[in-house]
Amino acid sequence: TQRTMVPTNLGEAWVHGIEAAATLDWFGWVETQSNVTRNFSVNLSSREAYSGNQLPGIPAWEIYQRAAVHHGDRWRVGYTYSFTDGNYWDETNWYLSAPRPIHGLFARVKSGGRRAVELSVDVLNVTDRIVEVVPRDALNPEDGLAVDPITDFVGYPLPGRTVLAMVRWSG
Repeated sequence: TQRTMVPTNLGEAWVHGIEAAATLDWFGWVETQSNVTRNFSVNLSSREAYSGNQLPGIPAWEIYQRAAVHHGDRWRVGYTYSFTDGNYWDETNWYLSAPRPIHGLFARVKSGGRRAVELSVDVLNVTDRIVEVVPRDALNPEDGLAVDPITDFVGYPLPGRTVLAMVRWSG
């Protein structure tokens, strides 16, 4: 994709953020990990089309949550949720990508002993969300709606439901 690395010259910009993270282990068999990031970005350009706009490629919110039930290293079953807020692709803040909420599930089993075998299955984008409904013409909302593919923050289309399996052994 051409959006992976697109250099953008900015006269002046103001960027800062705040992040909070927590990991909890409850009762020795339930664990959670949470991470929330709030980004603030402002284009300080003197050009009217850019002044005060959010910087391209920087989403305002990013959230990650992981919860699992486990029995030591023997087995683990859990759920993940990640959310990336919509972000602008251009300095004029003309095109806003859709927010990207992604749900996932995972399971891992590991044998004991000296020659351990681990099996895992991850299901990403469980809801298979890959499109959004948007106005056909942003300047004319009465023009109707259209279906648009959701892309990640660098312009790649979101993959649909994905199942990953892994076998790992040591010995």
